[in-house]
Amino acid sequence: TLVDGRTFEVYLNNMRSMFSNIFGLTEMVIFNRCTQDQDLHKFRRSVKGINQQAMVAFEDDRGNQLEIGRSQPPYDLNADVIDIDDVDFGLWFLDMTESPDRYRNKKVKFLGKVMVPRKFPAGSFIPGRNAMTCCAEDIRFIGYICRTKEMKTKYTPKQRDWVEVTAAVRYEYAKEYGGEGPILYATEIKSVPAPKDELVYFN
Repeated sequence: TLVDGRTFEVYLNNMRSMFSNIFGLTEMVIFNRCTQDQDLHKFRRSVKGINQQAMVAFEDDRGNQLEIGRSQPPYDLNADVIDIDDVDFGLWFLDMTESPDRYRNKKVKFLGKVMVPRKFPAGSFIPGRNAMTCCAEDIRFIGYICRTKEMKTKYTPKQRDWVEVTAAVRYEYAKEYGGEGPILYATEIKSVPAPKDELVYFN
């Protein structure tokens, strides 16, 4: 689906149901004639709110691809607690590894499914999501190690539980990573229902 970025918001405000029908059935949306000063994250959310599986791309008026997410992720890095929406989980997961200075010693909040690997130390688990990297046959679980020893209330993670995790981010050595990587130190964990769409995507 090709959308003119110059007029998208006007049409969306006046013919939202038409876009809902189109976005719900498409595999990829290309917004062309865009500029970097537009809120392209808002464009992306308009698509993802209807169809999380759809890929979203942006082009300027010369057909050059515009990248969003790396210079400014679609969430507030300066918030007291960085709130990660389901549609942004894949981007956040990649950015946590690629840009540690953005997250070191900050707090994040997100929704994840509990995985407790065998021989994991007590009080440690991985809250993560099943992610589709390219197709339905290529789904894998992604997440970061989370420790609960700094929580005021005791929490024992149970396999496959859905939880909302609020945690401080540190970068430390872990043998599971084979080097230094993000370690989450939970400050609060809440049991929550499973989301409507349990998969996350990288676009």
